[in-house]
Amino acid sequence: MRLRREEASRIDEQSDFGPPNSWLRRLGAASHLKYFSHKKAFLRGLISMEYSIDSDQPQHSDDDALRHIHSAFDSLVMEAKLILRPEIVSWNALFEVNRKELKKERSKPFHFRLRPETQRRYALQWKQFLAYVVRAMALGDPSKRPPFKLSRKQKDAFETLIGNARRLAGVWTDECDPEEASFASLLDTVKTDVLELAISTLDHFTKATEYDSVLVSFLMVLSVRVDDLHW
Repeated sequence: MRLRREEASRIDEQSDFGPPNSWLRRLGAASHLKYFSHKKAFLRGLISMEYSIDSDQPQHSDDDALRHIHSAFDSLVMEAKLILRPEIVSWNALFEVNRKELKKERSKPFHFRLRPETQRRYALQWKQFLAYVVRAMALGDPSKRPPFKLSRKQKDAFETLIGNARRLAGVWTDECDPEEASFASLLDTVKTDVLELAISTLDHFTKATEYDSVLVSFLMVLSVRVDDLHW
C-alpha cells in the first residue's frame, strides 16, 4: 500500500506533456516519463518503424540488426498462423494461451482466425516493442532512457538476441539467398532468441514497482500521441 501511495503522489507531478486523461494519470505515464517531457520526438523515435542505418558507420546504430529481428518476428507469426489450430495444437493448450489471469479459470480458447487488420495491429505493437528494447538498450547509459529494469533472464535473452541479429546483419547482402543453409540456420536462431525475449518479458514479476517492467515502460511511451504534446 505504501508503494501504491508513493506512486499515486508521483503521478500528480506536473509534466510538459500536458495533463493526461484520468486513465493515463492512473497508469502513471506522466510520472514514468517526466524526465523526458521535452523529448517527445526522442520517445516516439524509440518505437518508430523507420530504420536509421548509416552505411558508412553501421556500428553507430543497431537498426540494421533490428530490421532482421523484425524479419524473424514476421517469420514467427507466419509459422504460428500455420500451427495455431486444434488439428495441430490441443484445445487445452489453446485455452491456456488465451488465459488472461493466472488464478482465474480459462473461459475460451485462443481464437486463431483473426482479421488481417487485427493481425497487422497486434504484430505492429510487438515490433514496436522490440524496437523499443533494442534502441533503448543501445543507449548504454540508463539515465538516457526511460527507467525500466531488465531482469537477469531478460538481459541474457536480449544480449543473445542482439548478438545473433548483428551477426545476421553482418552476413546479409542483397545477393543473399534466404534459403541458403547457413543463413537460414542463423535466422532460425534469431527467431528462437526473439521468442526467449518475449517469454522472459511476459514472465517478469516486478518487485518494487510495475514500472520496472520494460513492457510497461513501452506502453507508457506508446501512450504519447504523435500529433501533439499530449497523451
